[in-house]
Amino acid sequence: MNSSFLNVGVCALSACTVFAAPAAAQSFTGSETHYASVRGWDVLVIHDQSGVFTYCGATKNESGNKVLIALGADGLWGLAVPTYQTGTFGGGVLDIDKVSIDSQFGFVGGFATRDLSLDELHRIKAGNQMGVMINGDGPERWWSLSGSSAAITKVEECVIRRGSAPTATATSQPTVSPTSGFLSPVIPVGEMRIGNCDMVFTGPYRCTFESLPAKQGYRSSTRIVDTFNQAPTLDLDAVSDSEADVWALLDGQWQFMGRWASDQTAGDCLVPTSNQVPEARNNLGQDAWQICVN
Repeated sequence: MNSSFLNVGVCALSACTVFAAPAAAQSFTGSETHYASVRGWDVLVIHDQSGVFTYCGATKNESGNKVLIALGADGLWGLAVPTYQTGTFGGGVLDIDKVSIDSQFGFVGGFATRDLSLDELHRIKAGNQMGVMINGDGPERWWSLSGSSAAITKVEECVIRRGSAPTATATSQPTVSPTSGFLSPVIPVGEMRIGNCDMVFTGPYRCTFESLPAKQGYRSSTRIVDTFNQAPTLDLDAVSDSEADVWALLDGQWQFMGRWASDQTAGDCLVPTSNQVPEARNNLGQDAWQICVN
Protein backbone atom coordinates (compact mmCIF):
# COMPACT_ATOMS: atom_id res chain seq x y z
CA MET A 1 0.00 0.00 0.00
CA ASN A 2 1.14 3.56 -0.47
CA SER A 3 3.58 4.95 2.09
CA SER A 4 1.24 7.72 3.24
CA PHE A 5 -1.28 5.15 4.45
CA LEU A 6 1.42 3.15 6.22
CA ASN A 7 3.00 6.13 7.97
CA VAL A 8 -0.19 7.93 8.95
CA GLY A 9 -2.14 4.80 9.88
CA VAL A 10 0.58 3.55 12.20
CA CYS A 11 1.45 7.00 13.50
CA ALA A 12 -2.12 7.18 14.73
CA LEU A 13 -1.36 4.40 17.20
CA SER A 14 1.36 6.29 18.97
CA ALA A 15 2.47 9.88 18.49
CA CYS A 16 -0.46 11.21 16.51
CA THR A 17 -3.50 12.87 18.00
CA VAL A 18 -6.18 10.31 18.88
CA PHE A 19 -9.66 11.20 17.68
CA ALA A 20 -12.66 9.94 19.58
CA ALA A 21 -14.94 7.59 17.63
CA PRO A 22 -18.50 6.60 18.57
CA ALA A 23 -18.45 3.76 21.09
CA ALA A 24 -20.73 1.57 18.96
CA ALA A 25 -18.51 1.83 15.89
CA GLN A 26 -15.61 -0.45 15.04
CA SER A 27 -12.21 1.16 14.70
CA PHE A 28 -8.96 -0.17 13.22
CA THR A 29 -5.98 1.67 14.71
CA GLY A 30 -8.15 3.34 17.35
CA SER A 31 -7.47 6.79 15.92
CA GLU A 32 -9.88 7.17 13.02
CA THR A 33 -13.06 9.17 12.91
CA HIS A 34 -16.28 7.36 12.06
CA TYR A 35 -17.91 8.20 8.70
CA ALA A 36 -20.70 5.62 8.25
CA SER A 37 -21.84 2.08 9.00
CA VAL A 38 -22.78 -0.06 6.00
CA ARG A 39 -24.03 -3.67 6.13
CA GLY A 40 -21.68 -4.90 8.86
CA TRP A 41 -18.74 -2.67 7.92
CA ASP A 42 -17.67 0.64 9.47
CA VAL A 43 -16.22 3.29 7.17
CA LEU A 44 -13.47 5.33 8.82
CA VAL A 45 -11.55 8.52 8.04
CA ILE A 46 -8.03 9.50 8.97
CA HIS A 47 -6.14 12.78 8.63
CA ASP A 48 -2.44 13.40 9.21
CA GLN A 49 -1.07 15.41 12.12
CA SER A 50 -1.63 18.69 10.29
CA GLY A 51 -5.27 17.81 9.60
CA VAL A 52 -4.84 16.91 5.92
CA PHE A 53 -7.18 14.18 4.69
CA THR A 54 -5.28 10.94 4.00
CA TYR A 55 -7.63 8.01 3.43
CA CYS A 56 -10.97 6.33 4.07
CA GLY A 57 -11.36 2.64 4.78
CA ALA A 58 -13.97 -0.03 5.52
CA THR A 59 -13.26 -2.25 8.51
CA LYS A 60 -14.89 -5.22 10.19
CA ASN A 61 -14.02 -7.47 13.12
CA GLU A 62 -14.93 -11.16 13.01
CA SER A 63 -13.89 -13.61 15.73
CA GLY A 64 -11.50 -11.00 17.11
CA ASN A 65 -9.76 -10.50 13.75
CA LYS A 66 -9.72 -7.06 12.15
CA VAL A 67 -9.34 -6.15 8.49
CA LEU A 68 -9.31 -2.82 6.65
CA ILE A 69 -9.93 -2.13 2.95
CA ALA A 70 -8.78 1.44 2.32
CA LEU A 71 -8.66 4.02 -0.47
CA GLY A 72 -6.05 6.76 -0.22
CA ALA A 73 -6.35 10.35 -1.35
CA ASP A 74 -3.97 9.35 -4.17
CA GLY A 75 -6.52 6.87 -5.57
CA LEU A 76 -4.69 3.68 -4.51
CA TRP A 77 -6.49 0.82 -2.78
CA GLY A 78 -4.92 -1.27 -0.05
CA LEU A 79 -5.56 -4.01 2.50
CA ALA A 80 -4.35 -4.02 6.10
CA VAL A 81 -4.51 -6.50 9.00
CA PRO A 82 -2.77 -6.62 12.38
CA THR A 83 0.42 -8.71 12.54
CA TYR A 84 2.93 -10.01 15.06
CA GLN A 85 5.80 -9.54 12.60
CA THR A 86 8.43 -6.91 13.34
CA GLY A 87 10.49 -6.96 10.15
CA THR A 88 10.01 -4.73 7.12
CA PHE A 89 8.50 -7.15 4.59
CA GLY A 90 7.24 -10.71 4.58
CA GLY A 91 5.36 -13.23 2.53
CA GLY A 92 1.81 -14.44 2.81
CA VAL A 93 -1.33 -15.37 0.92
CA LEU A 94 -4.52 -13.46 0.09
CA ASP A 95 -7.47 -15.78 -0.59
CA ILE A 96 -10.68 -14.52 -2.20
CA ASP A 97 -13.10 -17.43 -2.41
CA LYS A 98 -11.19 -20.10 -4.40
CA VAL A 99 -8.51 -17.75 -5.75
CA SER A 100 -5.19 -17.77 -3.84
CA ILE A 101 -2.76 -14.92 -4.45
CA ASP A 102 0.85 -15.15 -3.23
CA SER A 103 1.55 -11.80 -1.62
CA GLN A 104 4.26 -9.58 -0.20
CA PHE A 105 3.20 -7.59 2.86
CA GLY A 106 4.84 -4.55 4.38
CA PHE A 107 5.12 -4.50 8.19
CA VAL A 108 5.04 -1.37 10.31
CA GLY A 109 3.77 -0.68 13.81
CA GLY A 110 1.91 -3.95 14.23
CA PHE A 111 0.14 -3.89 10.85
CA ALA A 112 0.66 -5.77 7.61
CA THR A 113 -0.39 -4.01 4.42
CA ARG A 114 -0.42 -4.65 0.69
CA ASP A 115 -1.76 -2.86 -2.38
CA LEU A 116 -4.97 -4.10 -3.98
CA SER A 117 -5.30 -4.18 -7.76
CA LEU A 118 -8.63 -3.24 -9.33
CA ASP A 119 -9.10 -6.90 -10.31
CA GLU A 120 -8.63 -7.96 -6.69
CA LEU A 121 -10.99 -5.22 -5.53
CA HIS A 122 -13.67 -6.43 -7.97
CA ARG A 123 -13.18 -10.00 -6.70
CA ILE A 124 -13.68 -8.78 -3.13
CA LYS A 125 -16.86 -6.91 -4.07
CA ALA A 126 -18.27 -10.01 -5.79
CA GLY A 127 -16.87 -12.57 -3.35
CA ASN A 128 -18.23 -14.52 -0.39
CA GLN A 129 -15.20 -14.74 1.88
CA MET A 130 -11.64 -13.48 2.13
CA GLY A 131 -8.67 -14.95 3.95
CA VAL A 132 -5.23 -13.60 4.86
CA MET A 133 -2.34 -15.80 5.93
CA ILE A 134 0.94 -14.11 6.85
CA ASN A 135 4.00 -16.29 7.33
CA GLY A 136 4.75 -16.54 11.04
CA ASP A 137 1.39 -15.22 12.20
CA GLY A 138 -0.34 -18.55 12.74
CA PRO A 139 -3.51 -19.87 11.07
CA GLU A 140 -5.20 -18.06 8.21
CA ARG A 141 -7.80 -15.48 9.22
CA TRP A 142 -11.11 -15.31 7.35
CA TRP A 143 -13.83 -12.68 6.91
CA SER A 144 -17.23 -12.74 5.27
CA LEU A 145 -17.44 -10.40 2.30
CA SER A 146 -21.15 -9.86 2.76
CA GLY A 147 -21.84 -6.16 2.30
CA SER A 148 -18.35 -5.47 0.91
CA SER A 149 -19.63 -3.97 -2.35
CA ALA A 150 -21.78 -1.43 -0.49
CA ALA A 151 -18.94 -0.71 1.93
CA ILE A 152 -16.43 -0.10 -0.89
CA THR A 153 -18.89 2.25 -2.61
CA LYS A 154 -19.25 4.14 0.67
CA VAL A 155 -15.44 4.35 0.96
CA GLU A 156 -15.32 5.92 -2.51
CA GLU A 157 -17.98 8.43 -1.47
CA CYS A 158 -15.98 9.18 1.68
CA VAL A 159 -12.82 9.91 -0.33
CA ILE A 160 -14.74 12.11 -2.78
CA ARG A 161 -16.02 14.12 0.18
CA ARG A 162 -12.59 14.10 1.86
CA GLY A 163 -14.09 12.49 4.92
CA SER A 164 -16.83 15.07 5.44
CA ALA A 165 -20.02 13.13 6.12
CA PRO A 166 -22.98 14.16 3.92
CA THR A 167 -26.46 14.82 5.21
CA ALA A 168 -28.81 11.87 5.63
CA THR A 169 -30.82 12.81 2.54
CA ALA A 170 -27.68 12.93 0.40
CA THR A 171 -26.76 9.33 1.26
CA SER A 172 -30.16 7.75 0.72
CA GLN A 173 -29.35 6.77 -2.88
CA PRO A 174 -25.54 6.66 -3.26
CA THR A 175 -25.17 5.15 -6.73
CA VAL A 176 -26.53 6.32 -10.09
CA SER A 177 -28.32 3.58 -12.02
CA PRO A 178 -27.60 3.50 -15.76
CA THR A 179 -31.34 3.23 -16.38
CA SER A 180 -31.97 6.54 -14.63
CA GLY A 181 -30.40 8.33 -17.62
CA PHE A 182 -28.40 11.51 -17.67
CA LEU A 183 -31.07 14.06 -18.37
CA SER A 184 -33.98 13.20 -16.08
CA PRO A 185 -33.82 15.35 -12.94
CA VAL A 186 -33.85 12.36 -10.56
CA ILE A 187 -31.21 13.86 -8.24
CA PRO A 188 -32.37 16.76 -6.03
CA VAL A 189 -30.57 20.02 -6.75
CA GLY A 190 -27.44 20.34 -4.67
CA GLU A 191 -27.04 16.60 -4.11
CA MET A 192 -24.57 14.15 -5.58
CA ARG A 193 -24.55 10.49 -6.63
CA ILE A 194 -21.75 8.10 -7.57
CA GLY A 195 -21.66 6.08 -10.79
CA ASN A 196 -19.45 4.46 -13.43
CA CYS A 197 -18.53 6.54 -16.49
CA ASP A 198 -16.69 5.92 -19.75
CA MET A 199 -15.57 8.54 -22.27
CA VAL A 200 -13.97 6.06 -24.72
CA PHE A 201 -10.63 7.85 -24.89
CA THR A 202 -10.27 7.68 -21.10
CA GLY A 203 -11.63 4.19 -20.41
CA PRO A 204 -14.02 3.38 -17.54
CA TYR A 205 -13.74 5.47 -14.39
CA ARG A 206 -15.63 6.23 -11.19
CA CYS A 207 -17.56 9.49 -11.38
CA THR A 208 -19.96 11.73 -9.52
CA PHE A 209 -23.22 13.26 -10.78
CA GLU A 210 -24.18 16.58 -9.16
CA SER A 211 -27.53 18.21 -9.84
CA LEU A 212 -27.10 21.96 -10.41
CA PRO A 213 -29.80 24.63 -10.56
CA ALA A 214 -31.14 24.53 -14.13
CA LYS A 215 -29.58 27.19 -16.32
CA GLN A 216 -31.92 29.59 -18.07
CA GLY A 217 -33.71 27.91 -20.96
CA TYR A 218 -32.89 24.35 -19.83
CA ARG A 219 -34.96 21.78 -17.94
CA SER A 220 -32.06 20.53 -15.79
CA SER A 221 -28.29 20.81 -15.42
CA THR A 222 -25.95 18.01 -14.29
CA ARG A 223 -22.21 18.11 -13.63
CA ILE A 224 -20.18 14.90 -14.15
CA VAL A 225 -16.77 14.75 -12.45
CA ASP A 226 -14.07 12.06 -12.52
CA THR A 227 -13.44 11.23 -8.85
CA PHE A 228 -9.66 11.35 -9.46
CA ASN A 229 -9.60 14.17 -12.03
CA GLN A 230 -8.29 12.23 -15.03
CA ALA A 231 -11.28 12.75 -17.37
CA PRO A 232 -12.70 16.18 -18.27
CA THR A 233 -15.52 17.57 -16.12
CA LEU A 234 -18.75 17.88 -18.13
CA ASP A 235 -21.86 20.01 -17.65
CA LEU A 236 -25.00 18.61 -19.31
CA ASP A 237 -27.76 21.17 -19.84
CA ALA A 238 -30.84 19.16 -20.82
CA VAL A 239 -33.22 20.42 -23.46
CA SER A 240 -35.29 17.20 -23.45
CA ASP A 241 -35.16 13.61 -22.16
CA SER A 242 -32.78 12.71 -24.98
CA GLU A 243 -30.73 15.84 -25.84
CA ALA A 244 -28.45 18.24 -23.98
CA ASP A 245 -26.01 21.05 -24.64
CA VAL A 246 -22.63 19.96 -23.28
CA TRP A 247 -19.75 21.98 -21.84
CA ALA A 248 -16.32 20.56 -20.97
CA LEU A 249 -13.77 21.97 -18.52
CA LEU A 250 -10.51 21.86 -20.48
CA ASP A 251 -7.27 23.49 -19.30
CA GLY A 252 -9.21 25.40 -16.68
CA GLN A 253 -11.75 26.89 -19.13
CA TRP A 254 -15.29 25.86 -20.02
CA GLN A 255 -15.65 25.06 -23.72
CA PHE A 256 -18.91 24.48 -25.58
CA MET A 257 -19.02 20.95 -27.01
CA GLY A 258 -22.35 21.30 -28.83
CA ARG A 259 -25.64 19.43 -28.79
CA TRP A 260 -25.41 15.75 -27.71
CA ALA A 261 -28.13 13.12 -28.02
CA SER A 262 -28.92 9.78 -26.43
CA ASP A 263 -27.29 6.74 -28.10
CA GLN A 264 -27.93 3.21 -26.82
CA THR A 265 -25.51 1.36 -29.13
CA ALA A 266 -22.76 1.38 -26.48
CA GLY A 267 -24.99 1.38 -23.39
CA ASP A 268 -26.55 4.44 -21.79
CA CYS A 269 -24.60 7.12 -23.67
CA LEU A 270 -24.72 10.66 -25.00
CA VAL A 271 -22.85 11.46 -28.22
CA PRO A 272 -22.49 14.66 -30.29
CA THR A 273 -25.14 15.05 -32.98
CA SER A 274 -24.10 15.27 -36.62
CA ASN A 275 -25.02 18.94 -37.00
CA GLN A 276 -22.88 21.26 -34.84
CA VAL A 277 -22.18 24.98 -34.79
CA PRO A 278 -18.61 25.96 -35.82
CA GLU A 279 -17.53 26.65 -32.21
CA ALA A 280 -18.54 23.15 -31.13
CA ARG A 281 -16.97 21.47 -34.19
CA ASN A 282 -13.69 23.21 -33.42
CA ASN A 283 -13.76 22.18 -29.75
CA LEU A 284 -14.73 18.59 -30.52
CA GLY A 285 -11.90 18.23 -33.03
CA GLN A 286 -11.39 14.69 -34.32
CA ASP A 287 -11.84 12.95 -30.96
CA ALA A 288 -14.65 10.41 -30.55
CA TRP A 289 -16.43 12.29 -27.77
CA GLN A 290 -19.15 10.57 -25.78
CA ILE A 291 -20.13 9.96 -22.16
CA CYS A 292 -21.58 6.63 -21.05
CA VAL A 293 -22.90 5.26 -17.77
CA ASN A 294 -22.49 1.53 -17.24
